[in-house]
Amino acid sequence: MPTKPKRYRPVKQQTENLPPPLWDGKQERLRGRKGVERRRRILRRDQYVCQMCREGFHEKDLEVDHIVPLELGGPDKDDNLQVLCIDCHRTKTYAEQGYEPDDSPF
Repeated sequence: MPTKPKRYRPVKQQTENLPPPLWDGKQERLRGRKGVERRRRILRRDQYVCQMCREGFHEKDLEVDHIVPLELGGPDKDDNLQVLCIDCHRTKTYAEQGYEPDDSPF
């Protein structure tokens, strides 16, 4: 006789003791078609070249990054965006979060 799959209840997240986010959420990120168009525009502007290591990559291996993070008050505008390869984006993000290169959580 087949067994029924287990059902899991969603875990309620605790939010009482969390500090408030630095990003106030007033700026809306572009999503959907407009977000895809912006990503393509930034990739073309930077010529599919990582702005940190200066290597050229295929579109799928690049990410569009905010130079000044939104949560630190950076605007969600084209001049605050840059193209980074996955490794450079990870390195930059860890540095912004205070991790040392050999100290990353992953």
